[in-house]
Amino acid sequence: MIRQASELLHTEADFKAAGLGEGVLELTHILNGAGELNGAGRIFAHASLPVGAWVGPHAHVGEREIYYYLKGSGEYYDDGRIIEVGPGCMTQVEPGQKHGLKNTGNGPLQYICLILYE
Repeated sequence: MIRQASELLHTEADFKAAGLGEGVLELTHILNGAGELNGAGRIFAHASLPVGAWVGPHAHVGEREIYYYLKGSGEYYDDGRIIEVGPGCMTQVEPGQKHGLKNTGNGPLQYICLILYE
């Protein structure tokens, strides 16, 4: 499969509207859904969290979520701990554990997001 940049699916998650935080997360989907992930997960995307945006602590049932940070800086809530994150860091939350993320930098916090089924 080859997909040009203009062919990638772009979506947004409005945390404030969902009652989960503040700001709008922009997602550029590298693969589209469970079908393209061979049923192993539901999201493989480039994510961009704007300055000051955050998603509060929440848990996923039956899923683990992995982030690999590319650009910017932030604070990652890891089941009760706050960890500084930036380029080259990786975070993973196991099913049922709480996690959250806040952009604390001067530009977008960009990362690869992978959500896999348990």
